[in-house]
Parts: sequence; structure tokens; C-alpha cells
Amino acid sequence: MYILSTIVFALILIYFRYDYSKVRDFSLDFVCTEQIKGLAILMVILGHLNTEFYDWRFMQPFGSMGVALFLFISGYGLTKSFENKRLDGFFKKRITAVLIPYSVVTVLWIIVDYLSGIKHSTATILLAVLGLDFSRSVDETMWYISFIIIWYVAFYLTFRFVKRDLLKIAALFSFSLMSIIIGLTDFVGGASYLWEGHSIIFPIGVFYAMYAEKYVVKYKNRLLIPLIITSSIIFYLNFNADLSSAVDYIINDVFFILTITGMLIVLRHYNLKSLFLEKIGSYSYELYLFEGYLISKIIKPDFMENGESLWIYLLLVIVLSYSYHKVIKITNKKIYRLL
Repeated sequence: MYILSTIVFALILIYFRYDYSKVRDFSLDFVCTEQIKGLAILMVILGHLNTEFYDWRFMQPFGSMGVALFLFISGYGLTKSFENKRLDGFFKKRITAVLIPYSVVTVLWIIVDYLSGIKHSTATILLAVLGLDFSRSVDETMWYISFIIIWYVAFYLTFRFVKRDLLKIAALFSFSLMSIIIGLTDFVGGASYLWEGHSIIFPIGVFYAMYAEKYVVKYKNRLLIPLIITSSIIFYLNFNADLSSAVDYIINDVFFILTITGMLIVLRHYNLKSLFLEKIGSYSYELYLFEGYLISKIIKPDFMENGESLWIYLLLVIVLSYSYHKVIKITNKKIYRLL
């Protein structure tokens, strides 16, 4: 895992390129968000590999940090989309871009399970396909789908019925409280601690889009540089401490987000970007749909026992994700028009 981690982060650094296109402000543009998603999925994959096989301490928070980046970008992106298009076609877009691609892959895994002698009840199959299988019977890494669906509903209800911006933020953080309660009461079983540990990240993304970004754009490096330094120090100190509670992980995730987002915004302002992260980011959702199940049930890429298995796993994930991405690009618009 040290070797794989080193290769990944070397690629991130090596493939930084200067973009001559234009002078940029300090906002999160499309390239920034794609880079964040690219880093997020890499951390999720490394975290899942570590959890399944190695349990090295320095990589234990990687999965949580990657999910936090996804949630932050989701909250930010939905808010920016609302500013331009309001709630037009809100659920149609989520169903087309998120639920249907997930459901198709889930059906595939249900078939693979059946052929492997693992049978699921009709109720489990239905809930899994709809993204509401809180027991995570088919693929335990898909807890995020259920979690983000709840946040989509919370976002829609908040922005549909709450008019004042501050009250919107307050309403979303009230949903965070519900997520914490779900975690504390073990309402969704084994994924409960994940709901608790990521309870406030989505609203933070919304808050950044509605309020914080305008100050970043206004004050530029005078705000960003001190923020990056302070956040990175707090993140480093917390990361090297014993992460033993949901609060520890929340602190870790929040200051990691501030550090990474700030750094990418500054680099983007000076027209620097990682082509590697940007490309991986464009396939991040498809990578997520395939990587977890293949780790735990098919390839089991433990390179300490079988070095070839890791590279077979990576090749299979890349090929499947790339191919599925192409299929989704072709079918999404047609499906959207049918809904």
C-alpha cells in the first residue's frame, strides 16, 4: 500500500500543468471540483483497500476524508446549480445521473451474488436497487447512496419551502442533527457511525457556496493563505492524534477539506491544475460504483499475498468504469427526456 500510495500521489504531482487560457478569480470552477472528486475517489479506494487487508493506521481515515470531499462538493454544486436553474428538473437529474447508474450496477452485483450462491430476499433486492438498503446487503460501500439520497431530499425541501438564506442553512444543519441521532441510535446498523461522522459536511458545502466563497473571491490570498496554513496545522495535529470518536473524524475531515480546497483554488488562480486528478474526477462516480464490490467479493487484491491481484483489480476497475462512463454519456440524455 505504501508503494501504491506513493505512485498515486506522484502521478498527482507529476501531471500538474499550466493552463494558459485566462486569468481566474478565486472561485471553485468546474476544473477545481473535478480535481477534488478525483482526489476523493482515490482516497476512498485506498481507504477501502487498507480496511480490507492492511489496517495501516496512517491510512485509516482516508475513506472518511474522501467521502467528506464528495459531500462538500455535492452541497456546493447543488447550491450553485440552484442559483442558475432553481429546482427545475431536480429529481430527474438526480435519478438520471445518480440513481439509475447505481441501480444497474447493483442489479449486476445481485446476479453475481446469485451465481455465487448468495441469495437475497425480494424486499432486499427492491430496497438495494432503489438505493434504500440501509443494511448494505449487496455492497456495504454503497451506504453513501442512501446517505446522499436523504441529503437530496433535505436540500429540495429546504430550498423549496424556506425563503431566507440563513434559515436554509439552519434547516440543513437541523438535518445534520437528525443524522447524528441516527448514528447514536444505530438506526441504520453498521453504517450508523458513518452517518454520524459525516453529518455536517454537506451543509458546510452549501454554506461555502452561499456565503464563504464571496469572501474568498474578495480577499483572495489575504484570506486563503492564512486559512490554508491554519487548517493544515490543525489537520496535521488531529490526524496524528488518536481518531477515536465521530467528533475526531469530523474535525479531521473539515480541516482536510479546507486545506485541499484552499490549495486547489490558489493553484487554479495561477492556472495550475493536475491533469491526473481532473481525469480521474470525471470518472469518479463510475469508479466508486465498481471499486468496493470488486475489493471485497471478487478480486480481493491483497498484494502481500498475491502481488498480481492488485494490478488485476486496478485494471478491471479502470476498464469497467471507463466503459460504463461511455455508456452513461450516451444514455443519460435519452433517459432524462423519457422521465
